[in-house]
Amino acid sequence: MRSTTAAKLLYEAVEEPTCVKDAWGEGKHLFLFKGATLKVQDNHRITGIEKASFDATWEIIQKDAGKQRSATPPKAGLG
Repeated sequence: MRSTTAAKLLYEAVEEPTCVKDAWGEGKHLFLFKGATLKVQDNHRITGIEKASFDATWEIIQKDAGKQRSATPPKAGLG
C-alpha cells in the first residue's frame, strides 16, 4: 500500500560523495553520491536517497524556499 505520510527533505542536497555514519545502526553506513536527497525521519535521524531512486519512487507535493521540499513515497504503482 502506498504511504501518504509526508517527509521533510533537502532535495538534491548532496554535492559530493558523502557518508552518513551509522545511518541504520552501528556500523551500517549510508554512502551517497552527488544529487542525492537527504530525508529527516520521524526519530530525527538523517538518511539519504540516491537521485535515481528518489526520482523513480517519490513525488514532490510542496515546494518551499530553496531546496527544502515535502514529498510522499512511492509513486503509485511502484511500491
